[in-house]
Amino acid sequence: MDDPRKRRGSLLVEHRGEISENEGNDFDYVETNDDLSNISSAHNILSMERLKLSLDDRNAIEEEIHGVRCRAVEETPEFNQQSLQAFQNKLQSTPYPHRKLYDRIVASVAERRRAELFRSGDCSTQKHYATEDADFRLRFLRFTFFNVSAAVERFLNYLDLIDEFWGFEIVSQRLITRDDFSKAEYRHLKKGCIQILPFRDRSGRRIVVLTEDPSDPDYTKVDRITIVSCGINVKFHG
Repeated sequence: MDDPRKRRGSLLVEHRGEISENEGNDFDYVETNDDLSNISSAHNILSMERLKLSLDDRNAIEEEIHGVRCRAVEETPEFNQQSLQAFQNKLQSTPYPHRKLYDRIVASVAERRRAELFRSGDCSTQKHYATEDADFRLRFLRFTFFNVSAAVERFLNYLDLIDEFWGFEIVSQRLITRDDFSKAEYRHLKKGCIQILPFRDRSGRRIVVLTEDPSDPDYTKVDRITIVSCGINVKFHG
């Protein structure tokens, strides 16, 4: 079986296009001649995406940015519990091909616990992040404003992404940590491409600044995916 880290390194060679997000797959490579590191191109893309929104949605986003109001769903313990149950139901009803990796993780967790029980007469009571951790699932629900179908879709895509970049051994056991970064990725991370400011905005939200040096030839698109998708989680939870 190929080393996931080698696959990550070869990804740039095989795909010279840009990265986009679409309905069926969180990250797709799209062949294009546009240079998305160009500020003008980025502004044009942002403008086109905003034009696809309704007037109400654009106003809601502007008001949230400026702290006029928050689009977040009001949560209660009962509401969260109902949402988590709906999440689990939707996950179980998802067609097997898309749920295949999740089922493998569930089976792997159960097998490891049986082995621990047989070996020592006891097994770990720590919750597995993908199968039992309610807080982890709430991240996806909150991101989608508690749209259960969209949350489950993103959850499964996230597992697929980690499996592709780091392999089943890691995705089936734990979240990404600093030790999982390659030397090049860690070097870029230390440059400060992700800055989590020590204060919040006037609405109480965390402020995350993403920067990069477009002239750095070593800072590949694969590095961007790796650091942006996992760096914030490492910073908060690593």
